[in-house]
Amino acid sequence: MSENDTLLHAWEQLEGSIRMSIMFGGYERGMRNMDVARHFKLMDTIEAGDSAAVSAEISEHMRIAAEAPMDS
Repeated sequence: MSENDTLLHAWEQLEGSIRMSIMFGGYERGMRNMDVARHFKLMDTIEAGDSAAVSAEISEHMRIAAEAPMDS
């Protein structure tokens, strides 16, 4: 657990949609989207506390996540 209430709340709001997109996209795309290193990079950026860097990293993270179920 991150002990970050804002991050936890954001996850709780998104997790249903994320789970559905993983199911819709299939196993391979879902596994690419759940890449551990990609998530560690996001967590490291959040932990560093630079809000501009966090905003940029979250935008990039979500862009990649949104594209993964649709790519071929």
